[in-house]
Amino acid sequence: MDIAVTNEVSLLEDPTDTSGFLRAWIGSRSVGGMMDPQEELVASWDAHGKGLASTQEALTNTYGSMSISLPKVQMSVPGPGERSGVSALQVEFMAARSAAAGDDEISIDLAA
Repeated sequence: MDIAVTNEVSLLEDPTDTSGFLRAWIGSRSVGGMMDPQEELVASWDAHGKGLASTQEALTNTYGSMSISLPKVQMSVPGPGERSGVSALQVEFMAARSAAAGDDEISIDLAA
């Protein structure tokens, strides 16, 4: 799974400050990525149906003691793929905020 977090950052000018800037402002934020899960039976996981319906759902992956959670993702219609000679799907996704407060598109938990 590949995850990309992009932020549009603008520097707000302040002629009275010695640096010339007041602060940095994050104007927009986008969290998305690509995953390549192995193909499953449609009865187990209907990736095409979810992509066509623009279904939003949670996505969590655990790697050893690290957990990456995206509480609300919208997947695109998957394309054909292959991973180590095994049939897989190429699925792009975009994360959305799950609460009105925002800034909760992704969380990374590093357990001790």
